Amino acid sequence: MKVVISGLNENGTCSWCEKQSKETVIATMEGGLFRESELCWKCCQQACKNQWKQKAQTATAKAPPE
Repeated sequence: MKVVISGLNENGTCSWCEKQSKETVIATMEGGLFRESELCWKCCQQACKNQWKQKAQTATAKAPPE
């Protein structure tokens, strides 16, 4: 999973939780979850964790039984 952070804003509004934040990042996540979106650090981290868990579950479900 790849996340590209292309910018940093002070006093921005997170597009995920829609809260005003001291710092937001402009980020794009591989897989299309978000593209050039303004996110607070907390939501960016949570999105990465959720995407990682989802990929792990998908890989486990596709694994052939032993």
